[in-house]
Parts: sequence; structure tokens; C-alpha cells
Amino acid sequence: MIKAKEQATYKLATIYKNKGLVDELIDLQKDILPLFIDFPKSKTAKIMRTLFDLTLQVEGRYQQLIDLSMHIIQWCDKESRSFLRMRIENKLAELYYKMEKYNDALQILTKLTYELKKKEDKQLLVESQLVESKVHHALENLPKAKAALTSVKTTANSDLHRAYLVAEIDMMSGLIAADEKDYITAYSYFYETFEGYRSMNQHEQAGHSFKFMLFSKIMNRQSEDSLNLINSAISLKYQNRSIEAMKEVAIANKQQNLLMFSKCTEVYKKELFEDIVIRRHFEYLYNNLLEDNLKKIIEPYSEV
Repeated sequence: MIKAKEQATYKLATIYKNKGLVDELIDLQKDILPLFIDFPKSKTAKIMRTLFDLTLQVEGRYQQLIDLSMHIIQWCDKESRSFLRMRIENKLAELYYKMEKYNDALQILTKLTYELKKKEDKQLLVESQLVESKVHHALENLPKAKAALTSVKTTANSDLHRAYLVAEIDMMSGLIAADEKDYITAYSYFYETFEGYRSMNQHEQAGHSFKFMLFSKIMNRQSEDSLNLINSAISLKYQNRSIEAMKEVAIANKQQNLLMFSKCTEVYKKELFEDIVIRRHFEYLYNNLLEDNLKKIIEPYSEV
């Protein structure tokens, strides 16, 4: 009976997802909670997490997902379902992170991490510490971002290393290395992330990682390598405006052409500056190009 209800729930949720009935998918998760009252707690947690992850695939519904998270957490508190509550709290913290509500995210994570350490739930502890690292990184607090990531790597072991989690850890490691201006190490981590997502057939995430591979080459003044990657067979699946933007920036950087770089930032403003990390580093690149251009201007003169 439990198995039949579980399969029926998954099928209905998949139908809603495929037909774009997001409101119905969200309402489904609220309506079915009372039906699981007699289910084993671990089974309920598995079903609700699967449904929640399915809903997370829909972009631009963060506020609705936050409301859904609150609803599930309240139900968990009422029914003493701490196993499910902690998992949804971690998802809620990540939603706050995506909405740039960093203080709200940290408030949840501080309490959650303390609780998880007492319960020794290493898998979820790794996931929550990874979100914490992302939040501190977004706040440009590099020491705390590194400390959280170090905790992730310390807590994790071979038994916990799910492929998607390894890819996320590698991505975060690459971002922190980039912030330390170690673009060679950053590239290595982004490449590992790229290969990880490719092996899982996660096309969108692999494309995102490929973009950061190009970014790290550009920032390391290896624009020629970046252009070679763009023209290679490996890039064919990932050609889009973001890759076009990186190509134009690579050309501008190679030629040390400040005007071309400025035009790129106007034409590809969304692709280049929507991402807070790339925006931060390309401001640094602009300053470097400006400095190079000023040096060219004054180079012929013995006195200025």
C-alpha cells in the first residue's frame, strides 16, 4: 500500500511538472502531507525531498518555494518529523541564498549546523556547510567561505561522495581559488566540475562550468587558450550567448583593447554581469586593461 501511494504520488507530480502546472505541483505537496502520517519517517522524508527537488527544477518560483518550505517545516514541527524538517530547512537556506537574502540563510544554517553535528547526519551536514560557504562567498567574506568549505571536505568521506555533491564542492573550490587570484587552480577545479556534470548528463550545469573554465583562462591572461577551447569539439554542445560573450571578451583581452571590452560589457551585459563572481572579476580585468592602455600611452615618453 505504501509503495503504491509513493509511485502514484511520483507519477502525478511528474505529470504536473511536464505540463508546467507548477501551482498544482506545489499544492500537491501541501495536500499529501496528511496522507503520509502513518508512513515511516524516513519514507516520508524521501518522498517529500524527491517532490521538492522536482519543483526546484522550475525557475523563477523562489517565493512560492519558500512559502512551501515554511508549510512543510510547520507540519514537521507539529508531527515531530525532525528528519524531514532539517532537510527542508537546508533547502530553504539555499532558496534564501538564491534570492540574495543572505542574513536569513545564515540564521537558518547556524541553528541547523549545530543540530546536525549533534545528530551526526554527515550527509546533510556536508550539504548545509556547502550552502554556508556559498553564502559567505556571495558576501565576499573569503575567510569564512574557505572555513566552511574546509569543514565540508573534512566532514565528507568516500561513502558520502555523491557525484552531484562532488561537482558542487569542486565548483565552490574553483570560485574560492579564483577569488585568491589563483586562476590556474581555479581552472582545474572548474574542469573537474565540468567533467562531473558531463558524466551525469547534466547539460545546463556542464555548460555553466565550461563558461567558468573560459573565464579562468581569460583572467589568467591566457585568452588564446580560451579561444581554442571555444573552437574545440568539446564546446559544440554548449554554444550560447554566454559562450559568445566569453569569446568576445577573450578577443578584447588578447588584443588589450579597452574599447572592445567596454562594448562587450554593453552587448552582453546580462551574460557577463548577472553572475556576481564574473562581475566582480571582470571589474578587476577592466582595471588591468585600463592600466595596460595607460602604459602604452606613456611608454614613448621619458618624462610624464
